Amino acid sequence: MQRLSLTFYLGTALEPVAAGVATAIGERLGIPVDFERGADPAARRAALDRPAPGIAWLCGLETVLRQDDGRLAASIVGAPVFPGHSEPVYDSVIVAAVGWGGADLSDLAGATLAINERDSWSGHHALRAHLLRRGLGQPLFGRMVVTGSHEASIDALIRGEADCASIDETVWDARVARDPRAAMLRPLDRTDPSPAPPFSIVHGLDTGLSAAIGDALPSVTVSGLASIAPASDADYAVFRDGLAASRSLAWRSP
Repeated sequence: MQRLSLTFYLGTALEPVAAGVATAIGERLGIPVDFERGADPAARRAALDRPAPGIAWLCGLETVLRQDDGRLAASIVGAPVFPGHSEPVYDSVIVAAVGWGGADLSDLAGATLAINERDSWSGHHALRAHLLRRGLGQPLFGRMVVTGSHEASIDALIRGEADCASIDETVWDARVARDPRAAMLRPLDRTDPSPAPPFSIVHGLDTGLSAAIGDALPSVTVSGLASIAPASDADYAVFRDGLAASRSLAWRSP
């Protein structure tokens, strides 16, 4: 029997949603869709370089970068509408540690910034582009640390190892709901909305099966999502402009 796979590289808060998508699509198509819950993050990243036939769900910026350099032969077909939203968008919450002495974004000079990954939109480049749009394009962070995940960035703030971080709203909301220590952190601002992390169909499938997946995604109901909206590669071209803006800043990345 033919099998499909869901290649996933987003925060652990969305793992149950990804599992629900895999199950729902498999039931709709009558074809098993493999998804491993609790997989090691390193294994998930390695899988991005060899995505199995089926669906890929990862950050919009990473999707575009991998499409552009040939590491991801896939086409965007859908985007999640998260609870509380009416459109497939999301933002990042710019959060400060309790002990940070600054008052707002204009005080970030000299602060220690925690980012999850260098190529992350929500945890890195969205913050840089946001500061540029707010006329704060030149704050020189005293130090930048790469934590490996949004959850780890929140942990760094709680422990006082970083002063500021940009956290994907889905991770932030889930963490605050279950962790009183995170609820004590100081939200400073939110970035402008961006297209939500897209669902892509990995090339190489039978044309009819690819079309069936694209048709099925917007019709499934999954706990943790309001809905799944149709989307295309063109909807995510905005990330190229956002990345160019981020890279235009004088202060370096880690």
